[in-house]
Amino acid sequence: KDGLRLTELTGAASLTNVTVTGATQDACYIQNSSATLTSLTVTGGSFGSSNNAFFTAGSGMEVLAVSTGVITAATVSGTTFAGNFSTGLQSFAQDTAQIGDITVSGCTFTNNGAAAADFDAGTGSNPQMKFHFLNNTNINGNGGPVINVFSSSTGTGGLIQGRIDGNHIGTVGLTDSGSTGGEGIRVFLQGVPGNITIVNNVIRETACSRGIGVTTLGPQTSGGANRQSDIVIIGNDVNNFSLDCSSPENDIYLAADDQAGTTTTLRAEVHGNTIKTAGATPANTDWPFDNLEWLYFDRVDTLSASTPEPTSTS
Repeated sequence: KDGLRLTELTGAASLTNVTVTGATQDACYIQNSSATLTSLTVTGGSFGSSNNAFFTAGSGMEVLAVSTGVITAATVSGTTFAGNFSTGLQSFAQDTAQIGDITVSGCTFTNNGAAAADFDAGTGSNPQMKFHFLNNTNINGNGGPVINVFSSSTGTGGLIQGRIDGNHIGTVGLTDSGSTGGEGIRVFLQGVPGNITIVNNVIRETACSRGIGVTTLGPQTSGGANRQSDIVIIGNDVNNFSLDCSSPENDIYLAADDQAGTTTTLRAEVHGNTIKTAGATPANTDWPFDNLEWLYFDRVDTLSASTPEPTSTS
């Protein structure tokens, strides 16, 4: 079972220098479905090494708001998430629940089977999710996508907002240290749109996966208002080269589509990033299957002087 299971918390809660290891499910599970938790503070400690002998083995920490639950503010700092079967840290809101802001900073994420950190807006009519992922400089050996931002295809409203700033994924020369099977930073938005800012991150050694990948698809079922997402990508240093990958993909990739016919708009501001140069080897095998560009846009709404700039999450 879960190492720690905390539900319907109110007021203020804190975990200081707590270590949980060997849980058969999640090391720490926190969920509100009707109560309001004003503040959650996690400082130091470690959550990891789930007991993978059990099929229920899960994540290091889950911070969830579902139904009408509220977590107004949460901070996680100086904490280690290592060796979990699934994700190091996952946080999401669904239904009409809210996570006002969860800030994760100065943490270590190593050798987790899936993402290092996962921030999601789930199903429902109005999930509200906001996060800051800041200055986490030891992110190595995770399965990937390493930093994963996701919204459900069945969401009919709501918003996910986040800032990913100053993080280091992977180590140059250490094969697959960035990820063993997924993008360094992935933003995958469907029924719930998002405003996501990605700045000042360093990404290396993501095997045969993109460094930064952004995709907006709209909901699974046609209907409802246009889903408009604003993405800012500035000042990142991305090179997904890996010795074991003869077929690398783009360092930065953005695409918009409408998987069920509902209009989707992706507005993007992308500049000041460092990526591989044209002609780098091994050659780019990502769409459009040439070695001339390591930054690619597919059906992204073009910015102009008359187009409002994307909303940045500060």
